[in-house]
Amino acid sequence: MDPATIGVLGVLASALISAFVAHQTSSLQLRVNTDQQFSLLLFQNRLESYRSLYKHLSDFIKILNFGKLSDQGVLDTAISRDDVVQFLLGLEKWDSENAIYLTNYTSGICIKLRKELYQLISKSNEYFKSELGIGSLAREMLYRNIAGLEAAIKNEIGVYAIRPFPTNTDFKPISTYEESRKYAIDAKERLKALPDSDQL
Repeated sequence: MDPATIGVLGVLASALISAFVAHQTSSLQLRVNTDQQFSLLLFQNRLESYRSLYKHLSDFIKILNFGKLSDQGVLDTAISRDDVVQFLLGLEKWDSENAIYLTNYTSGICIKLRKELYQLISKSNEYFKSELGIGSLAREMLYRNIAGLEAAIKNEIGVYAIRPFPTNTDFKPISTYEESRKYAIDAKERLKALPDSDQL
């Protein structure tokens, strides 16, 4: 093969390689851009839908912790079967409309909580009066399971991973549900130590 032919073949090979690399780079960039757009859209939808779930969970957690406060300032610490039914109905409605955004991990926590609530509403009214009083183990376990779902959805939108601004040198991100549960329990203990906390 003469040198001119070899030279032409070399140029053609170089051009083909360049075209292949350019195509691969373009395809990779397209996939990266698509992934980024999808991730942003998923995050936006999660943020929007998780707001209503967080409010629903947080409202009931406050009832478990302190009781229901009437417009007249009267505090009722009892948890009734109807309270749990209404909470479960709200959770089921949210799940039907938004569970598509949950990760497998958080979906598992949500399913476990809903099963627990179904078991709970099958109990008698007497059970609610005798076993679900403020400070009871059953009430504490219900609180922890609801707080577990609350912590999981906060984790999914990155609440525990973002540093406050300006940067707090004492800040330590929470990376597991166990850590967030410990903070919640510590906060309850600090609250009990406040003056007049026995009235809450």
